[in-house]
Amino acid sequence: MKRRILSVLLTAAMAVTLLAGCGSDGSKDGEKSDSADGKVTLKVFSNLPDRKNGQGLVEQMIIDEYMEKNENVNIEVEALDEEAYKTKFKAYSMEGMPDVVSIWGRPSFLDEVLEAGVLAELDEADYSDYGFISGSLEGFKKDGKLYGLPRNTDVAAFYYNEKIFKENK
Repeated sequence: MKRRILSVLLTAAMAVTLLAGCGSDGSKDGEKSDSADGKVTLKVFSNLPDRKNGQGLVEQMIIDEYMEKNENVNIEVEALDEEAYKTKFKAYSMEGMPDVVSIWGRPSFLDEVLEAGVLAELDEADYSDYGFISGSLEGFKKDGKLYGLPRNTDVAAFYYNEKIFKENK
């Protein structure tokens, strides 16, 4: 369990840190949100609306800690539940994306936003020593190019009725 929590923390911290220098305001022309005084505002769009528990809390703690250590960076978070998130995400793909977004590692979801040209390509070599499990980046690729990083893993369990299985061998 500790390893899983550490993995979530490291991945989330890496995601926030990765884009700290981007500072786009989500507009299609790539206009910077850097101000004349050197301050940068990053917009984060998250599908973790509960910022007081679970992964949403972890994500918020990492963001708060990052801003504390980097006083020139302000991170604005917009967090919606999954269905509202999906709807607004599609609108953002037409209007211009926030700087950091959550995305499901499914080609059906990724393809749509890639066609809109709103996600930046990542250099996979930059993450070669992060310890990602083999195959975990595949859901964030298209045509061999990487567009996202896993934030966490989901665990699925199957339960079965042992009595029924024995009776129906």
